[in-house]
Amino acid sequence: MKYKSINTIMTTLCLITIIMFLGNCATGGIKKSGGDRVDMEADFEAVKADILAAGGVADVGIGRKTQAHRAKEHARINAQKNLAQIFEVNIQNLTKQFEEELGENEDVEVNEAFSSATKSVTKQKLNFAIAKKTDYLEETVNGKKMYTCYVLMAIEPSVVNESFMDELKNKNKKTYERFRASEAYKELENEIEKYETKYNDENR
Repeated sequence: MKYKSINTIMTTLCLITIIMFLGNCATGGIKKSGGDRVDMEADFEAVKADILAAGGVADVGIGRKTQAHRAKEHARINAQKNLAQIFEVNIQNLTKQFEEELGENEDVEVNEAFSSATKSVTKQKLNFAIAKKTDYLEETVNGKKMYTCYVLMAIEPSVVNESFMDELKNKNKKTYERFRASEAYKELENEIEKYETKYNDENR
């Protein structure tokens, strides 16, 4: 009887484990946030702002589906659509800052070099954007369970900067060297350093 009791207990534990595993699989093993929509969106936007300020590329995508994995995929696609445009705007602002420092308005050489490097990096890197942050809200809409997924797609500032500088050097070494010596570049490096320090400390 003793052995039967042990076997019964073991069987019960196995069944519980299997049920828990299947339950996780049914929702994609998601981790649902304990906060509300407003808090979640504010949190995502704050991280996005930090990445953009440091010269990275980032956008938040939102997807709502009846299945968690489909909501996530939809959110990723929505975020990726805007990454190229965001990157171009960032470089335009950086170009303007550099030209103002040089005291040259609409410098053709600078514009051409930055534009060419931007296009090259966009083609090479934006396809490799990663999901930096993912979270879900589980809701009931018209009696049906729905998953709203938030995904922050991004390319780290250091990766963007290194790639852009390499391309700029290949396109126009003179402009590259002038930019490396500029205050605009120093400010960009400082922002990258602050970003990396902040998020490295948080992940320790």
